[in-house]
Amino acid sequence: MDKIPKTYFFFDSKNLFYLLTKNKIPELYECVEVPDEYECWIKVENSESFKRFIKHLKDVSCLSLSEIEELLVYVFEGTHTDDLEKAYGYEKTESILEDGYAYLKSLYSK
Repeated sequence: MDKIPKTYFFFDSKNLFYLLTKNKIPELYECVEVPDEYECWIKVENSESFKRFIKHLKDVSCLSLSEIEELLVYVFEGTHTDDLEKAYGYEKTESILEDGYAYLKSLYSK
């Protein structure tokens, strides 16, 4: 059983689901089809693994900054982070999310 804490986001784009599953990095995430939408479960070992997922998502999807922000809004707002908070505590989880968000913005400022 996988013991790495996870957070998730959901979406309804069949194309994004295809891109993420075709280019899957199993140690970073897994995507599943659920009724009427898709879920992507991000494995968060630390800040670096979260940033690695963000870079992969940007590269695979070619989405804009605002589109990725919208896609991950519940992750960055801390709504889907119960598993992370159980494993790392509130402050460490916030630090991981803040580092990830700053990294995401830096990817588009180049």
